[in-house]
Amino acid sequence: PAFPASAVHCGVGFDAALGLAADLGSPHAAAVHTTQQRRARRAAARLAPGRLVVNQPGIAATGARSNGFEAAPVLGGGAAEGSQLCGGLTPARLARTTTVAATSVVDGASHRNGAGDTLRGP
Repeated sequence: PAFPASAVHCGVGFDAALGLAADLGSPHAAAVHTTQQRRARRAAARLAPGRLVVNQPGIAATGARSNGFEAAPVLGGGAAEGSQLCGGLTPARLARTTTVAATSVVDGASHRNGAGDTLRGP
């Protein structure tokens, strides 16, 4: 089975890291962590990503219920990539709930095994 993978490349200084990122090709999304607004603008101009997030989690810090992070706003390419999503791919877009059984009578007996309960996702 396939599994997700993430590569980490190192560069000494912002310019070297930006050059390395540019050499990899224009991404659908990029994340920049900086306190200097001009660096974020340079990254946007040089990389030309479909989406650039600044000082937010990137794909390597994707959220899950098990790690306490929110979903990464860089998931999904957005309109620039021809996506029909408006905004990022969030858990709400991934969650689907289906009622597999419903009952109008609540069985409070100790023998209750869950049969007839309405099941809902998280």
